[in-house]
Amino acid sequence: VHAPKVTPDLVAVLASSAAFFRFRAMKVHGRFALLFCMLCFCIAPATPVRGTNPTATTEGLTWRIIAARGVQNASDTTALEADPATGAVLMGGDFPNVQGVAVDGLARYANGAWSRVGNPTYAGQSSIPRAIAVLPTTGSLAHVGFLQTEFVYALSIWRDGTWRRVATPAAARCYANTAFDRSTGSIYVACDRQVYVYRNDAWSPFGPALAGPVDLLSFDAANQRVIAAVPRSGTSPTAFPRRVDLFALSGSGPSTLLGTASTFVSQGTGQIVESIDSDPGTGNLAIGGFFSEVSGVAANNVAVLSGGRWQGLSSGANGAVYEVTWSRQGGALAISGFFTEIGGLPLPGFGIWASGRWRPESRLSSGWVGAVAPSPLGNGFTVAGDFVISASLSGSVALVDVADGSPTAPVASIDDTSIVEGTSAGADLVLRVTLDRPAPEGGASIRWATQDGSAKSGEDFVAASGLLRLASGATSTDATVRILGDTVPEDEESFVIQLSDGQGVTVGRAAGRVTITDDDRPLSELSLIHISQGIVR
Repeated sequence: VHAPKVTPDLVAVLASSAAFFRFRAMKVHGRFALLFCMLCFCIAPATPVRGTNPTATTEGLTWRIIAARGVQNASDTTALEADPATGAVLMGGDFPNVQGVAVDGLARYANGAWSRVGNPTYAGQSSIPRAIAVLPTTGSLAHVGFLQTEFVYALSIWRDGTWRRVATPAAARCYANTAFDRSTGSIYVACDRQVYVYRNDAWSPFGPALAGPVDLLSFDAANQRVIAAVPRSGTSPTAFPRRVDLFALSGSGPSTLLGTASTFVSQGTGQIVESIDSDPGTGNLAIGGFFSEVSGVAANNVAVLSGGRWQGLSSGANGAVYEVTWSRQGGALAISGFFTEIGGLPLPGFGIWASGRWRPESRLSSGWVGAVAPSPLGNGFTVAGDFVISASLSGSVALVDVADGSPTAPVASIDDTSIVEGTSAGADLVLRVTLDRPAPEGGASIRWATQDGSAKSGEDFVAASGLLRLASGATSTDATVRILGDTVPEDEESFVIQLSDGQGVTVGRAAGRVTITDDDRPLSELSLIHISQGIVR
């Protein structure tokens, strides 16, 4: 399953093998030593250099080149981040310049121009960026890098115009595995078996110690939890199958086992799970690496956890997947790695999953992608490497916008309904949201909320809202609203359930009216009924 076929696409990938394996070496170094820094937005950039941005659109994908090919060592990009607040792209790696601007390994693209950010140095040596994260709440940028001479990780914070190095939270080597909560500015690191969180200039343990040393960390923003990949203890590196357990940590209580990825053949020096990312809209968890199943479900090197169930995306990739990245608005997933096919399609080294399918138009003509991040604006990706898209379009950094393509997403709708009010004990009303066809692979989600009408929240019903998730293949899901009963005679009243923000689905009939029918009759009406029956004389 994992051995690539010898095809022209594979030849194109092998032609870039020297640069590719240099990138992989950087990734491996990044697992042994990371450096954190905080960069304030006020760092003065060097004089920017502007250039043209050629574009091309094919079947719903729009490619826009922001750095041309031929940039010195631009293929050694190891870190990318996009800032949605400013629309800027930040890029780090082992390169001295971009588009003629001396950047010393850390550059920023904004308003059509590249500029130098300022890579931190320690005792005269520069760090090599491994990951970058914009932290809006602190107005800063977290930078993860590697000190080659010391072969250690360090945490530094940009404050009052200077870099301040912070001690590690434990005696064990830390920072090889790092995750960021961009909404709060918290930084999570793994030191051997223990995860720590950095908040308010202090470290504290986050959750219990895990069963073994952590291979990989990721922050799940949709569910506000940390995901940790931990190799199964007692498993020999040369014995098969080899397994990695995926745990969720919330900071309190025990860790939760989400699944186990397994491989049955040797994958060389790589990890079973190389990358983890969560969809900001649905909370679906994607993993990439070198595995053939997850919790007993066949999944070749890429898998998604949706609605509590693991699933492969079509037939997966025929080689190792080193990076999985969800788009900022959710619903689209980009993968990169050392493969020639995804889902049976010729997609060498890079591919995009959107609208329930692998997109053939994401195919590179040649070259490879080394780093991927969400686009700063829109629903797409920032990609860096050394690639040719078509005869007239090539580059080392590009923005890829993903438009909805055929087949179109399922349509979600909600119907009108009614309920008898009942007594003061109240009752639960279950409202069904239906799809016109099954949810796509990877699942879908849609938000809902109550809106007052003649029926008022707090008097006639309990205001409610939430995110409904649909697993792959599902055709309906339910929301529940509490109806408040009473014994006071009233006219019929109504309120609305509003659907919005569909991910993997299109919102069709977005408003469902709920009518509350009164069952309390006035005394005069009861008296007339009794008189007619001869009960009252």
